[in-house]
Amino acid sequence: MLTSSILMVLIRPRVAIVPGPCAAVASMRGTVTMIVGRLGPTPQVRRSTSARWCARCRTGSSDWARSRLWNLIQNPLDTTIAGASLIFGGVLERHLGLTICLAHGGGFLPYNLGRLTRGRLVRSETGVAMAGFVEEPFGRLYFDTITHASSALRLLVEEATAEHVLLGTDFPFDMADPRPLETVRQADLSDQARALIVRGNAECLLKIVPAGERGGG
Repeated sequence: MLTSSILMVLIRPRVAIVPGPCAAVASMRGTVTMIVGRLGPTPQVRRSTSARWCARCRTGSSDWARSRLWNLIQNPLDTTIAGASLIFGGVLERHLGLTICLAHGGGFLPYNLGRLTRGRLVRSETGVAMAGFVEEPFGRLYFDTITHASSALRLLVEEATAEHVLLGTDFPFDMADPRPLETVRQADLSDQARALIVRGNAECLLKIVPAGERGGG
């Protein structure tokens, strides 16, 4: 029985990340917001220089297009920027009921957490919109397991804790993890951590009542 709802947000360059009204409603309703990086211009930025550059990247003859780096690098990079923007923009501080899961294992965000933490300590600009430090809002984010490497997944779990990682597949795209359960198994996690990632965290976030715990009608 599913008693919660899911909102998916596709992010693109120079587009606001979870604007205030959307964040407020999602926070109030307990909606789980899934943020997925995706390169490509929206109507609002189609005439911008960056949008034209993005289009050339996807269709031109450069290595960026020929090697499909716009997908392999830019998609997780967009996810990284979204996560950092939520942290430094103070969104997670203002909306304490907001539940956000970042696709692609959070992109490069978990790997770059130390640099973000250091930047908050030494750069005054990072305090323009946020009042606290990086660790607290980062600790409220959730991440899927789509890292394509058990070693990367293990690092993600170390940084975010097993309670904030959920099984992901990216199905039906070609960049999907064809054996997501095997990726989790090979990460050499505890039985408790695997149980949370594979099922427990999703049941909790989405308020899914296991069949054995449902009352009779």
